Amino acid sequence: MLGRVEVAAKKPMYLYENEKKVYNVTEDPAVQNGVATDALQNAPGVYVDMEGNITLRGVSSVSIWINDKPSRITGDGLKSFLQQLPANSLERIEVITNPSAKYSAEGTGGIINIVLKEKIKRNFLLSGGISGSTQPSYNPWVSFTWAEGKWSLNAYATHNASRWSSVSRSNNTVLQNNDTLYYTTNYSDYSSDQYWTYGSFYGSYEADSNNTIEFWAGGGSNTFSGRNLGEVNKTTLSPYEQFIRTELWTTDNKDNPNSNYNAGLSYEHFFSKEGHKLNANVYISGWGNGKNTSVSERLYNNMPWKNRKTLAEEMYGGTWNSAEILYENPINKNRMFESGIEYNSSPYKNESVRDTFDYVNQTWLYVPLFHNKFDQYKHYLNSYASWSDTLYRFTYKLGLRSEYRYLKLDSWSTRRIVSREDWNLFPTVHLSWSSKSRINVTLSYARRVSYPEYQINPFIYYSDEENISSGNPGLIPAFTHSFETGIAKFFNSGSSINLTLYHRRTMNEINRYKTVVFDSLLNRNTVYSTFLNSGSNIFTGSEMTYNYVINRTYRIMLNFDAFRYDIHADLGGYIADRSDISYNGKIIVMASYGNIRLNATTIYRSASINMTGEQKPVYYINLSASADFL
Repeated sequence: MLGRVEVAAKKPMYLYENEKKVYNVTEDPAVQNGVATDALQNAPGVYVDMEGNITLRGVSSVSIWINDKPSRITGDGLKSFLQQLPANSLERIEVITNPSAKYSAEGTGGIINIVLKEKIKRNFLLSGGISGSTQPSYNPWVSFTWAEGKWSLNAYATHNASRWSSVSRSNNTVLQNNDTLYYTTNYSDYSSDQYWTYGSFYGSYEADSNNTIEFWAGGGSNTFSGRNLGEVNKTTLSPYEQFIRTELWTTDNKDNPNSNYNAGLSYEHFFSKEGHKLNANVYISGWGNGKNTSVSERLYNNMPWKNRKTLAEEMYGGTWNSAEILYENPINKNRMFESGIEYNSSPYKNESVRDTFDYVNQTWLYVPLFHNKFDQYKHYLNSYASWSDTLYRFTYKLGLRSEYRYLKLDSWSTRRIVSREDWNLFPTVHLSWSSKSRINVTLSYARRVSYPEYQINPFIYYSDEENISSGNPGLIPAFTHSFETGIAKFFNSGSSINLTLYHRRTMNEINRYKTVVFDSLLNRNTVYSTFLNSGSNIFTGSEMTYNYVINRTYRIMLNFDAFRYDIHADLGGYIADRSDISYNGKIIVMASYGNIRLNATTIYRSASINMTGEQKPVYYINLSASADFL
């Protein structure tokens, strides 16, 4: 088996465990008042932008797991869930850039596993607290543990109320045949109020020394209200129409409710030989909303006949059901055989309606063209087997994973059914060597995949006059070959330094493609976007993580990542052959004085390219303080 090396003896904030980089959220006071996306920012190599998009070493195709299982929440639903899940309900975050065969092959960028507290036993009977910030926000919580004989029970509940505000500015230029059609300057002022309540329950029953049953359940609900005020100034340079247009717009979201739940039952049998065990698990989870409602209005200064007001209502919901059997058999002290089989299904429904306002008759009008309704069904049958052995200080682990996937999308709006089947094999190789002086060297390879899901929906979505979009039913999976090698040094003080070199090559990459089209419905040029298997991208880079424990009071974490990004894409009328070097940095300084904890976090992301443009640098500083009064 690959060994486990901890940075410090007593639950450090960061540690390395087999192929995982672990960030113990419970040990970080800076994020306890925030949400899950705040905690993700502090995980090594992970970055979250202002819109909630998650990248790992510059790659957005990352698989998000909850409690060792794929979340199966997609798109904006996942963003919403992570932006509302209280950070103090998290136990730890595991970053797995090159997963072994035990883990799902989905996500070309790797896996981020978020482990919630509901499955963690605590050493106290009753605990509670309240925290707040200048955001403003407040967050009371309570935890109760009871254990007697063969039984152990734990309950946890928390509530969070927060207010968020932001201001953003951007510039966009639209070209056709290298000629500028028009450009826009955009300004928006956003504010929102969120209320989130979350609770969980965990229990275990130890029938005897060889048999244990665990059961757990958790869930939460939230309401969200927000307002977005904006201004768009559009300068048109077309020879057919030259003018400057100012557009004012407002979007109101009213008490939008969302909810989620999860539950599981686990049986574990231990054989007479140490480490020899069989585990059977059943999981169920669900997420959805009542009805999300938003009202948007756009007013034009010199084109009042184009004033538009829309009422958007969205309802969605899905479940994820899974059953698995896992088996581990240590052949001897150094050798281990592991295998498992899993089946899961995930039905999902989504319906969104956009009504337009008739200013003359002061009534709302239903527009069938804007009505998007679809049902999606996914079925998986996965299995894996792995073998590991240790020869002196050298360890190897070889694995093979099989994945069968069936996807069916029934688009009621377009009266089309899109379905596809995929069966693939995914080999993994993990090698490691450790010295007596606590130096660890690793080398690994994994084959990964990114399956198209919501991107295959053929419905054409008219979000506004400047942007229309649709999916592409002809998309195929994108496969990645990922190589990684690293060296780590661990010190007796609890400090550590880790340097990783990586190379990741993705074929048939799924990219969003934008072009200018003349839309007959709008009777004008507009930007149309869809998805294409456009070609390949290559990431080659290095990452350094340094945890420096100065003494019991002060410690510092430095994380730096630099990589070269090569894009080779054929989009028909546009050939993208681009490359660039980007780098990201993260510094976290922690201080502890008795029951008072101080934390300063600095994050910088350099400018980076994408297929058709680039993103400007992003940087910020976060300061926090917390104290225990009991």
